[in-house]
Amino acid sequence: MVGKSKKRDEGNVTVKGRPATGKPKTSTERGAALEAALKASGGRILSRVRLSPDAAKALVVLSERLGSDRAAIEHALIKCQGSS
Repeated sequence: MVGKSKKRDEGNVTVKGRPATGKPKTSTERGAALEAALKASGGRILSRVRLSPDAAKALVVLSERLGSDRAAIEHALIKCQGSS
C-alpha cells in the first residue's frame, strides 16, 4: 500500500492522516526544539558566515561532490582537525 493514504473511521466521518496527538507545535517551537537538541548534543549553529571568493569557490566544488553546503563545511572542518 505504498503511496496511498490510509483512512480511518471516526464515527460517521472518514478522516485522512494521523490522529491528533494534542496541541500541535508551531514551526517556531519545532525549530527551537531541534536547535536545543543539537546544542545539547554538542553541535553548533552558524548563521551569516561570510566567505572570501576563494573559499566560496572551494565550497562550490566540495558541495557538488558531497551534495550540500552543510556536508561540505562539516567535511572540511573534520578533515582539517584531523591533519593538525
